[in-house]
Amino acid sequence: NASWVIKNRYATQIKSRNDLVHATDAHFIESMERAARERDAIFVWAAGNNGAKQSGAISALPLVSDDMVGHFVNVVAWDNETGALADFSNACGITKDYCITAPGTNLSAGYSSNINGTSFATPIVTAAIAVIREAFPYMKSTQITELLFATARDLGVVGVDEPYGHGMLDLER
Repeated sequence: NASWVIKNRYATQIKSRNDLVHATDAHFIESMERAARERDAIFVWAAGNNGAKQSGAISALPLVSDDMVGHFVNVVAWDNETGALADFSNACGITKDYCITAPGTNLSAGYSSNINGTSFATPIVTAAIAVIREAFPYMKSTQITELLFATARDLGVVGVDEPYGHGMLDLER
């Protein structure tokens, strides 16, 4: 579960794995790839809160690294009051094939209320993945992410789209 971006960089600006290495660190990217390969890890990443049509640059990792396909979920935030993508949330954009929407406004953390952001939508998806892993311990990460996307409630235009990706997380489905 991660929630940080490279300032003023978006997924559309990442054309190669090298672009991400230069924007972050070779060890960081290699560590994520190794964890995906060797530990069957799933990375759940916040899309960012700039109200942009594209997610943050790191969200492009599965587009430039085959090791990350099926091991990465990008998360955008839904606004329950407007019934749409939260105005602050970056959209899925080019990450739509591995992106999902989760509640991201007026959440409560027990000590505070009305917290908002993709940073708060992301742990909801992480928790859903943990529930699936516990219920089906034999499933591989690629199966879990496929299940997560297949059971999402469609939003926007029919099918996978740039604002919402696969749609709203729906653990009950």
